[in-house]
Amino acid sequence: MLSALLISCGPSMDDAMDDLAREDAAGEAAMLELLLAKDRAVGPMVEALADPDRTASRPRLVHAMASLVARVSDPRIPETLTQLLQSDPDPAVRSAVAIAAGYYHLVDLYGALLDVGTYDEHGDVRHHSLHALRLLAGKVPSEELDPVRQRAAQLLDDPHKGVRGEAAIRAEELVGERLDEARTLQLQAQEDEADSAYREVLRRVPMSKRANYRLARLSLDRGDVSAGLQRLREHGMLMDVPRLTTRPLIDGRVDEDSWQSAIRADAFYQFVSSHQAALPSDVESELYLGHDDERLYLGFVGYDEETAKLVRSSSGEDMLIWQNDLVEVFLDANLDHRSYMHLGVTSDGMKEDAWHEGGLESRDTDWDADVQWSSYVGDDRWSVEIALRFADPQLPAPQSGTLWGFNFVRTYRGAEFAQWVRTYGNAHSPDDFGFLRFM
Repeated sequence: MLSALLISCGPSMDDAMDDLAREDAAGEAAMLELLLAKDRAVGPMVEALADPDRTASRPRLVHAMASLVARVSDPRIPETLTQLLQSDPDPAVRSAVAIAAGYYHLVDLYGALLDVGTYDEHGDVRHHSLHALRLLAGKVPSEELDPVRQRAAQLLDDPHKGVRGEAAIRAEELVGERLDEARTLQLQAQEDEADSAYREVLRRVPMSKRANYRLARLSLDRGDVSAGLQRLREHGMLMDVPRLTTRPLIDGRVDEDSWQSAIRADAFYQFVSSHQAALPSDVESELYLGHDDERLYLGFVGYDEETAKLVRSSSGEDMLIWQNDLVEVFLDANLDHRSYMHLGVTSDGMKEDAWHEGGLESRDTDWDADVQWSSYVGDDRWSVEIALRFADPQLPAPQSGTLWGFNFVRTYRGAEFAQWVRTYGNAHSPDDFGFLRFM
């Protein structure tokens, strides 16, 4: 009775479709009227979507039509949406169809989304189509996933940032399956077969961080140290740490001349649990490392246009600081890919450290690093300086050529995580750490 009342008392359906372009209560009322009309709205919607004069309302009409799928069984809905996705001249309409297909799980559009996500001339349309395919992945047979992953591997150099991101996510699914097979061969001491399997993965997805890391690790394990280190270096997972000529003053500012001779890293990657691709972080950061006979020095600069919004707490040293804006240092000095030191420093200078014998759950918080640290907050950045003294047995003084496992993480607003080397599962994954090589 309510729907009949709304339809009889409201504006005409034609007026409602015009009102969809409005971003106010009238626009919402128009959407509700069309949804309540159910099958009676399909025909007028098909006609309206074919009218090029309704430029402003057509993207919203797409969403209104797509939302009817759960209420109405009418073949005109998927037919119309497929045609719009494939050939409508307005990229806003094509994007709207792709977004709606993912949101409303329109499996009938799966094949069209694959073609459009690969070949559409407009980057936003390709991006939204690939994202929709990812949202639909659990709704289609498993044999239909491989063509998407293979197409994605061809789009890793796409000029559109969103397309590159979606392509990397889907291509990494292909990588993951093959890497599991290669690692099984490696554990069974079938090293030649494992090497071939890793290289086959990289033939398909040459820039996969995870696959290049695993092939480099295999090279190191087989004694081909030069090849392993070079691969790690080329893919930004190894830093050659120079000897500093002068010791920096630990005041948090990272502005002393001594940092000029340190090695610098500015490529960081998002850590998320929803996928295993190494996507570049949107948070701009810089890391500097150097050493002398007594200490390892780390400098960090985190760019931030709104430093007044840095997340801080009132807890003191060795309290729970992990929801703040902070940096974390992971060091596996004996390179057993199991035990490591963990150190965190916040933007306002709080510190927590611990020794881990084997992962996150093995924390020894009574252990303390011999460390100096300081933080500084400016108008458009904050920074940290750390001087970590070499001390046996956990952090012995390195010789020239010594390798340590290492990773570095910036936490932004207590919720976004930028890693120097992408780890999997969680940040406390020493089997995924990058490497330091002391010079």
